[in-house]
Amino acid sequence: MALLRSLAANRKRIRTGVATTDFYLPDEIWETIFNFLKNDNRCLESLSLVSKNFLSMTNPLKSSLTICYPTRPSLRVLFSAKSLTSHSRHSHHSISPTNPKFPDPILCGPNCFYDTDKLQPLSSAFSKLRKLNISHHHYIDDKIIFHLFKNCKFLEEATMFNCSNITDAGIVSALLQRPTLKSLSFTNIARMGKQFATFVTSHFIDSLVTLKSLTCLELSFVRISDQMLSSIAMEGLPLTRLVLQYCPGYSYDGIYRLISKCQHIQHLALRHIEGWKDYFLNDERVLQLSLFLGDLVSVDFTQFWKLTELSLLALVRNCPSLIEITMQETCIGKNCNYLMIDCVVSHRLKSLHLALNPWLRDESITMLASFFPNLQLLDLSHCDGISEQGIGQVLRRFSKIRQLKLAYCSGVNRLVGMNFEVPQLQVLNLSHASVNDETLYDISKCCSGLLQLLVENCREVTEKGVKHVVENCTKLREINLKSCNKVHANADDVASIVISRPSLRKITTPSGFRIPDKTIHGCLICYYGVVLLESVDIVEGRLDPSVGICKHAIEGLILVCSAKLPKDRPTMKDVIMMLGEAKPRRKSRGNNEPSPVSGLV
Repeated sequence: MALLRSLAANRKRIRTGVATTDFYLPDEIWETIFNFLKNDNRCLESLSLVSKNFLSMTNPLKSSLTICYPTRPSLRVLFSAKSLTSHSRHSHHSISPTNPKFPDPILCGPNCFYDTDKLQPLSSAFSKLRKLNISHHHYIDDKIIFHLFKNCKFLEEATMFNCSNITDAGIVSALLQRPTLKSLSFTNIARMGKQFATFVTSHFIDSLVTLKSLTCLELSFVRISDQMLSSIAMEGLPLTRLVLQYCPGYSYDGIYRLISKCQHIQHLALRHIEGWKDYFLNDERVLQLSLFLGDLVSVDFTQFWKLTELSLLALVRNCPSLIEITMQETCIGKNCNYLMIDCVVSHRLKSLHLALNPWLRDESITMLASFFPNLQLLDLSHCDGISEQGIGQVLRRFSKIRQLKLAYCSGVNRLVGMNFEVPQLQVLNLSHASVNDETLYDISKCCSGLLQLLVENCREVTEKGVKHVVENCTKLREINLKSCNKVHANADDVASIVISRPSLRKITTPSGFRIPDKTIHGCLICYYGVVLLESVDIVEGRLDPSVGICKHAIEGLILVCSAKLPKDRPTMKDVIMMLGEAKPRRKSRGNNEPSPVSGLV
């Protein structure tokens, strides 16, 4: 705290025009501070824009690299670097895959490469790569994936969702090259309608069971078999995470054999295929499985229409470590009377996802509230049997609730008459519900700690209700007003909203919104998902403690950044150049010393 007070005092002296030389902290202190933020990439990116000095200190802390389409021309330079070079504190780092500080995930965005012949030689540069995500790269084929697995000798995790040119033979050959793999995730999209390609062959099973360190297996839209599950069980693979989403071909016998042998699973997700005839899970079978799942932390049983609240209670009773339960599109609520007879209280459960459960009623939700006193997230989206009275009981009883999702709940009409506080509620989703200004008024009084409010397509909401929320929810960061056609907001209205609530960072506007023609500090204005204005959060002294940016330069920047089409808006480099050209108000910097803003380009 003493350090913060000292910084504040120095900043005050600088703003009042008093020159000082003791404001700048030694690099060692900055590095210590940044080290606490090394797991927050977004924060590190913001800091790297402050100056070259900060850039040089934050680069070594980054453990991931995302390659996007605009960087394709620079890839040859990037991967030809032989080592990490840092000429001085004010120079950029040249990052190469051989850098010992950069062995962690390199995640490639889609459409980075089109010339697959040039990609194969590049794979040899990833010798220290530990995590690989090539999802949605439809041009990647068996040959490329073979070379990647072969050359990435430290590879531990591989994610390959929607790679349509990779065949079962390609997966087999790649897995045989990397028997130390710990995590495998892939999706097979080579299917027509409900005809899933036969992806799991005997060769695939043989290659899969060679992964003796495999702890995570995620398969989606892949036809599997009981033989594969039984083979995993017989080999005793140390699985802690198993996800089978919309995978036909296996039965209860196969999943029972696997879970009864692999009893250290912490994350289990089984999502049934809509329309598939065999809903093999029922309450009795979930009870049997739960006896082997003592280490379970999260579970997802979706689209199993034979499951009721008896399955929910069995999981809570036999899996004491459970933190998150997802049971969407089930029959929870059908056996509500059993809740009173066979009740169990869980103080560890934090998240409960019960969307699309048509049998849920107010009585069921009220009872569940007494069983999970520490619940922080409750999802009741598309539950038409829930009324505003039931939601009122939920908010009253779930004193620690932070996220409540009520999207598409047709029974939730007004939520009026709330005369109690829900101080910890941060996210409230009322999209497509029949709420109005009175609802928003009561919410603003009872939920003053809201960070995010989603009222998309709430046709009775007007600007009056929005102003109630903005005035009373002092921490609000995001509000979604998409398709709220009675909110007739213009530029002045939005500007006044942002000015009155500086915490706002994102507003999704209704139709008919005019692009604002004035500065809106730090707030992202969206219309149907399209960014209309993205202003840089610059107030006096924010970019650099001793730099002020001319007000007219910022207003000009905002106007340029408000172009509707992304291609018409400047890149980040252009923005930084514009800032560098802005007239600074610096008091203590020498004439020959470069501005930290101009040093960013």
